[in-house]
Amino acid sequence: MARSEKPIPGHRPSLVALAQWLRAARNSTGMTYTQMATAVEYSASTLSRAATGCVVPSDAVVEAYARACGADVEEGLSLLAVVRAEDDLDGETAGASLIQLSEISNFAMLCRAMTELFGQIEGGSLRSIEKVAAVSGTLPRSTLSRVLRGAARPRLDLLITFVGACGVSACEQREWCEAWHRADTDARMERVKEQMGLH
Repeated sequence: MARSEKPIPGHRPSLVALAQWLRAARNSTGMTYTQMATAVEYSASTLSRAATGCVVPSDAVVEAYARACGADVEEGLSLLAVVRAEDDLDGETAGASLIQLSEISNFAMLCRAMTELFGQIEGGSLRSIEKVAAVSGTLPRSTLSRVLRGAARPRLDLLITFVGACGVSACEQREWCEAWHRADTDARMERVKEQMGLH
């Protein structure tokens, strides 16, 4: 039977959310960390440490933890992406705000802004966003997870569906679309430069 764990420190909301998700996944199985470790390539102590809320685990550890519990790997990795986006903000100058839509000029910035938006949704999860999005369009969790982690560029239709599902107003959605077009123009220019051998 799974043993109860110490309370999660509450000083970092995104890390708390990740730790809570990991713990809920394990509790749903009733497994101990020792039992989980037999199913993956990590030790019981490494898996346990990932769910303390005190450290930021690696992608591989979160993926292994989720697999051991039969949980949604993409969901876990997306929560981890939010933690890392928060870390990036903490590393900037004091008082710096979230990315301004008007300042977005490439897909890296756009993906980060999407991750920040996702992190602001109280109790938000890929599954809940996907359900809300089903009303206006499709939003595959696996694709969205890759975008939030910066591993893929969002299509315009995916961006519109995502921000709409996050409750963004129609007026602000236009700003998101304009940001996407700037990022797309930047990507096209980069491809031209590569073809011309300017990189």
